[in-house]
Amino acid sequence: MTAAPTPDDVIASHGADDVGTLDDGAATDNGWMTRSEERLNVTTERVATTRVRLRKRIVTEMHTITVPVSREELVIDREPITDAVGGELPAPGEQDLEIILSAERPVVTMETVAVERIRVSTRSVTEDQTITERVGKEQVELHEEPLQATPPTDGVSTGPLDVGAAPGADSSSHD
Repeated sequence: MTAAPTPDDVIASHGADDVGTLDDGAATDNGWMTRSEERLNVTTERVATTRVRLRKRIVTEMHTITVPVSREELVIDREPITDAVGGELPAPGEQDLEIILSAERPVVTMETVAVERIRVSTRSVTEDQTITERVGKEQVELHEEPLQATPPTDGVSTGPLDVGAAPGADSSSHD
């Protein structure tokens, strides 16, 4: 009766250049497995967000302005005639005297006057925006199956293996 091979026998029977396969058929190089994980790469792209249109239109409003205006009024002065004024007296009869009175009136005209210049431009404003996404990463699990019915007697402990730690990192701290 032949004894089942030990893990050391299995490793020794393969050369350093051998490529093994896992139970799921994935190839390994000399017992190495590549563990991958997703990383977030965030870039930006410029998209149109708002259309802005500047339009002039005429809005009317009432303005009240007080303007001083002048006018002429008729003033009648009477003075008695005395001999001292002297001279010939006019013949009695009809006589007309005509005077034209004048007055100022407001004249409203409109003129267009430039009051301001308006320019539309853009400026870039940068703000921080937090992005949250779910990323996946592969985890490697170690499953051991004893090849012998009796435990090894060399005193080697087979505890959990932290295969996710970086090389040279302390493997005593687990996530």
